[in-house]
Amino acid sequence: MSRGIRIWLPLAAFLAFGLWWLAAIRLLPLAEWPALPFRPGGMSLQQILLAFGLMPRGMIALLAGAALGLSGAILQAVLRNPVADPTTLGISSGAQLALVLATIIAPDLLEVGRWPVAMTGAGLAAGLVLLIGAQRAFAPVTMVIAGMLVGMTASAIATAVTLAQGQYLLSLVIWNGGALVQQDWSGVQSLALVLVLGGLGAALLARPLRVLSLGAEGAAGLG
Repeated sequence: MSRGIRIWLPLAAFLAFGLWWLAAIRLLPLAEWPALPFRPGGMSLQQILLAFGLMPRGMIALLAGAALGLSGAILQAVLRNPVADPTTLGISSGAQLALVLATIIAPDLLEVGRWPVAMTGAGLAAGLVLLIGAQRAFAPVTMVIAGMLVGMTASAIATAVTLAQGQYLLSLVIWNGGALVQQDWSGVQSLALVLVLGGLGAALLARPLRVLSLGAEGAAGLG
């Protein structure tokens, strides 16, 4: 980790926590914060809003950022591309398009949850980008351009479908913008589990990923 990252990362974390703290204190003074375990039956409305709204919202933002950072780091190591991440490779747009189409055209698919639908869309988008990149030996510039094209196309289709269905417009636009609204801790628990499993998988793959980062010429030079 570079010196700049070691300096700025803690500062960014401190700033984010400070902003959350100001919002929490404005909602409810520290002396009135509910004690663990949270029991809605014995809490005031402001305490419920803090314990089941603002707190899980802050945690879900932290976990989502960590998951995106982890996925970006893995993609950069595998593709040897310093700008690779779920956004530049069109993966996020593919997931968004799949959820939009499922919500409007086949809402029954969402009965088992949004994760399978989003993963399917993300996987198809990633597969298309890799298929295009394979024609040029996964060159970094080619991968980024292919990801941008796939991402913009998926976003355009998702926007067109959303605009065509006015009754779903508001909720889908808010969701696509990255809504962090939480009503309980279930989302935090599920995302934390995914992050832990992903972190363990990344730790197990750390050595192969370091070898991949050498590239063909570096590996050949080492024999």
